[in-house]
Amino acid sequence: MNVRILIAGLTLAACALPLVASADSSSKAKKPRRKALTPRRFARIELGRRLFFDPQVSRSQARSCASCHAPDHGWSDPSRISEDDAGETRRHSQTILNSAFNPSAHWDGEFATVEDLVVARIGTNPSSSSGSSYGGTPPSTPRDPGKGRGAPGRPTTPVPGKPVRPRPHGGGLAAGGTPGQPAEDPLNPQRRSLPSQVFVPASVSEVVAQRINENGRYREAFQAAYGNKDATIARIARAIGAFTHSVESTPSALDRYKGGDESALTVSAKRGLDLFLGRAKCATCHIATGDHPQFTDYRFHNTGIAWDTKVGLGSENSPEALRRSILRKRLPNEADFNRALASMMDGGRLGISRRPRDLRAFKTPTLRDVSLRGPYMHDGRFGTLHEVVSYYAKGCGDDRAKDKRLKPFEASSQDINDLVAFLESLEGETRAGLATKRWSRRARNTTLRFVDANDNALKSMKVSLVPVGDEVPGKRIPGSKVPGMEGGDDRIDCVTSRQGTVRFAVGLRTHMRVVLPEEMSMKGGELIPDTCKDAKIVVPVSGRMTFVITFGKGASLPEAIIGRHDVAVPAGHPNLRTRFTRGQVAKLGDKQVARYEGWARTDAGVSVRLLLPGQKKSRDLVFNVGAGREIRIDLTADERPARSRPARPAPRLPGLPPPPPPPSRR
Repeated sequence: MNVRILIAGLTLAACALPLVASADSSSKAKKPRRKALTPRRFARIELGRRLFFDPQVSRSQARSCASCHAPDHGWSDPSRISEDDAGETRRHSQTILNSAFNPSAHWDGEFATVEDLVVARIGTNPSSSSGSSYGGTPPSTPRDPGKGRGAPGRPTTPVPGKPVRPRPHGGGLAAGGTPGQPAEDPLNPQRRSLPSQVFVPASVSEVVAQRINENGRYREAFQAAYGNKDATIARIARAIGAFTHSVESTPSALDRYKGGDESALTVSAKRGLDLFLGRAKCATCHIATGDHPQFTDYRFHNTGIAWDTKVGLGSENSPEALRRSILRKRLPNEADFNRALASMMDGGRLGISRRPRDLRAFKTPTLRDVSLRGPYMHDGRFGTLHEVVSYYAKGCGDDRAKDKRLKPFEASSQDINDLVAFLESLEGETRAGLATKRWSRRARNTTLRFVDANDNALKSMKVSLVPVGDEVPGKRIPGSKVPGMEGGDDRIDCVTSRQGTVRFAVGLRTHMRVVLPEEMSMKGGELIPDTCKDAKIVVPVSGRMTFVITFGKGASLPEAIIGRHDVAVPAGHPNLRTRFTRGQVAKLGDKQVARYEGWARTDAGVSVRLLLPGQKKSRDLVFNVGAGREIRIDLTADERPARSRPARPAPRLPGLPPPPPPPSRR
């Protein structure tokens, strides 16, 4: 028997939210027992905060946790479909807000804990073609070396070299697949999802920890968090888990209203609250109990979205409609077409539980800070809350397997506006997840030493420093700007010393991004955490190389020329390039001769490809890369073979050796 106590009026005496309880909709989530915030636990949270924002904590070194969970976007993804190391996934990332209350992670509950998710995320093989997998089945978090077996929060199944329990990914069973067998994409028979039993080799699972240990930038933070400077997969996962559990929603206008401030809600929001708890029956799944309700039951429901995505009512120009059109042309037989459509659907919770009742079911998200988190639903199909509310008012599509409690309700445009106004009142008045106090392990100043691939100091090199990452509390140190640096609070421009060093005062962000000139990269990534006191930065170059280019009369000389390197890069990384900057310019009759200098990279293959301006024919010029090389290019030269025209001496610029003599003619 269902029992519900609903608000009957909007007077102050009745403004406390009701208990909404039922045998079929009560929340499984229990309020987590708060752990004492000891110095060690606080250090672990703050270490996790910094790892959360660093792309080095990923297989591809291109995307961080914050790439899909942006703090200013309600800890969710501004993009409709989120990306991982392998490319675009099938879903829009859920928020990590109030994850301490959440009994599982992901829309389908794929992971039991955030720690399991992090381990699988790190262990993903970026070359897999599944597109949406986080390494297939979530493995158990490896236990920390030296810790007791079976200790709370320390699962004992190690990742490296162990196959994990079979669990199909996404809609594996909805597609008619069998356990252990990959499902085929009907639009691309060559592309298959990961098999349901995944082997994660040790070399894959430990590569991130090895990388962090090698660059040494987090050694002070790991020492504070674990009493040991060594990074391991278990420690990384536990730190990020501790941080995400610390991200809790903050008091909102609704909470002030509950506390007795009747003016906290607008008249429209009050009407929306009445609708939410009454005629619209939103509180059936978005439970509104407790002093600070989460507005979710953390259960899985089929709301008709997955069915509508592939079969139903999408617009004619939507990506889903386009896929259906392509599929219809390839599979004219109706039975084959319907089977293929079923295989395209996201099976939701069914792929994890294997229970038919979970077909196309997804977890109810919290409504805290929901106004910050568009687009909405597991596939990001709705851009605004008005669209979401309108969809529910119409009854949520025609999927026969949808939750039977989802029925249309009469809603005028004013009703929809009122419900949206109420949902907007759930936005916290301060940003969730902000650090509440300064971490004593933050460095006062950081010294970086830049060296080339041969360990030679890179002196007189221009370097820019940009504060990035999460905000941290504190105040600027008077006189903290180091001599030789220029720039405002958002950017510091400096030049390395004769020893190749740069020293800067730590700002009020968790990281400082190092920006090098001329498209150069640096080993270990470009972020320096605020706990790092000193670090050696290896720049993969071996020296400078020069192009001496002759331009025709009146030609416009570019400030720089970009060289492209035809080498493969991991997914998410930009193509490697080298910037050659213009230096000396001289005149030779009616021609102009310019010198362009840049670095000879050691991480970009043996050649560089230029497409120079002013060529009579558009063609690539490829040259070997090498420190100390000087390459001369005459853009005024005739396109005829060299032997048919007299040789002309190349112009000589001050400080350059004479050009080689022309070949003898016989």
